[in-house]
Amino acid sequence: KHLSEKSPLHRIGVREGDVLCQFDNLAIDNFGETNVIWSNDKVHLFDLMDRYKVGDIVEIGYWSLDKVLESGSQEIKKVKITCS
Repeated sequence: KHLSEKSPLHRIGVREGDVLCQFDNLAIDNFGETNVIWSNDKVHLFDLMDRYKVGDIVEIGYWSLDKVLESGSQEIKKVKITCS
């Protein structure tokens, strides 16, 4: 999918092809879902993000496609982002 240059993710360095794997210390699976304490079912990342307010700061983790292609590194990059 296209990542807008004005998005908070783009501003912190996430690019098309990168893979989000953590959101606020919650592991995100290949389907964009995670386990949360307030639900017996997995919750999609978009539904999880709806629970945050504008201005909340969360830490995300992602794999950089460029790093994987350059060096084979699958190190997770962690950055803080302000919800908007």
